Amino acid sequence: MKPIIKPNIKPTTRIMTLALGSLVCSVAINGFLRPLGLISSGITGLSIILNHISSINIGLIVFTLNIPLFILAYFKLKKEFVIYSLINMIMFSTMLGLTGNVYQYIGVDNVMLSALVGGALNGIGMGITFRGRGSQGGIDIVGAIIRKNWEISIGSALMLIDLAIIATGGYVFGIESFLYTLTALYIGYQFLDKVQATFDSKKSVMIISHKPKEIGTALMQEMNRAITYLKGEGGYTGNEKNIIYTIVNPREIPKIKKIVNEHDPNAFISVFETNEVRGYRFEERFI
Repeated sequence: MKPIIKPNIKPTTRIMTLALGSLVCSVAINGFLRPLGLISSGITGLSIILNHISSINIGLIVFTLNIPLFILAYFKLKKEFVIYSLINMIMFSTMLGLTGNVYQYIGVDNVMLSALVGGALNGIGMGITFRGRGSQGGIDIVGAIIRKNWEISIGSALMLIDLAIIATGGYVFGIESFLYTLTALYIGYQFLDKVQATFDSKKSVMIISHKPKEIGTALMQEMNRAITYLKGEGGYTGNEKNIIYTIVNPREIPKIKKIVNEHDPNAFISVFETNEVRGYRFEERFI
């Protein structure tokens, strides 16, 4: 029996996820980082510098600088990713423009506190954005290309790219700004990778039971999960056994235990972390 494949995330849900990520990042930038001379990552950081020099609306600068990078993305990344990233970049640019004065309602004057909170919020916002399988454009696109071709974390890739930009920001805003920005970026990318890991987390489950067919059928029917029967042999008895193997979301573990207990209370269950899953029934990376 083949389990039914669930559809991908709905476009409206995806856009709402991207909008939430953009809003969180915009508040982090305009509420904590930019007012105290700290910059953000990538194109946004460069836009903060240009905004400081020229006083041009930061949202307009972000939009303009993203155009050549989206042309690159069109040829290098999946078209679906590029389309949703373009939608998100427009939302992000708009929110940056609209939240330009949000700092006056927050009023945090401590630079270190702003670096910590602003960096954390920015990382969370970027993580939510990548969860929506989009990006804010800019250097995120370069990071996505690096992630696709070299299998390193997005946070590590973007941190390397941003060094030149924050060095420029240090020259414009001063050495203290450079050091605090480093702190904010490090924290931000730690939160980005944590959010990514949390959403992508899976559990591998192995079940050894005297009733493997009953349990396997129940898992497919009640949980819509694909399973694999592995051949095993009892160490003491030498009897051949069918071992059930499946991969699930962490929140599904209690239900699996309940199903197994209903059919065989003495079954052996092993659950362990799985950092990455590809293939049948699991969505391919958005890049």
